[in-house]
Amino acid sequence: MKKNTGLKMIAVAALAVLLLGSVACLPGGRLEWVTDTPAPAQEPTEPKEDTTEPIGQPTEPKEDTTESTEESPVRKSGKSVLSAKELSLYDVVTFGRYIQTEMGSETPIEWYVIKIDGNKVRLMSKYCLDSCRYHSGKFDMVEFEDSELYRWLNKEFKKDAFSDEERQMLTNGVTLLNRSEAKKLPLEYRKAKATEYAIEVRGFNEKKDFWWLGESCEDPAYEWDDETWDYVECYCAYAMKGDGEDIWSFAMTFHGKGVRPVITIQF
Repeated sequence: MKKNTGLKMIAVAALAVLLLGSVACLPGGRLEWVTDTPAPAQEPTEPKEDTTEPIGQPTEPKEDTTESTEESPVRKSGKSVLSAKELSLYDVVTFGRYIQTEMGSETPIEWYVIKIDGNKVRLMSKYCLDSCRYHSGKFDMVEFEDSELYRWLNKEFKKDAFSDEERQMLTNGVTLLNRSEAKKLPLEYRKAKATEYAIEVRGFNEKKDFWWLGESCEDPAYEWDDETWDYVECYCAYAMKGDGEDIWSFAMTFHGKGVRPVITIQF
């Protein structure tokens, strides 16, 4: 009886092995059932289209419609006019040095090329380098060449801004644009800002940001006189508004207008 029971148990165990497969021992002592019977074949299904956008997927860049703040056209800014192989109108070049910071540091002067005539190049300073009166005489009607501003440009400024070698290259001294010349410039180059030195040390008036033109005006104006405590009649000179839009006339004694020197150098 016991022998028959044992044979039945062995038969049951063998049947179980045939039905379920065999046991394999994997590393680490983990047990996994492995069967030699292949899984029933499944009909292949059409893969669904993945409509989710992958993280980090590059997207087409949007067109930048913001207006560029860079000056146009591209210029040769920072290059000495003496080393430039080719020059074009409105290039920015350097020539000479002048105080341009509040702390009194001398840095190269930047100029716009406003005219090229053979071996002569006319330059106008990019910034208002200084600030001063046109003339101090309240009742003097003087032409620009007789004004204190003209004398200052061709004495103090010329001596401070240029070396002996550079001064020898100047023709016709240091001057300013007149109204006709200023109007011919594109608006972009009529616009002007002042240096830190002109504002903080020399009293350039940022709220009334004009720069002197080298042209006197016969029409008189009236300016307050601290001595008489009254308005007195003064002769005028022209000045360009900082945004380049308008030309106004001011009393010659008016302080706080910018100075953009103009020079012609000959190679």
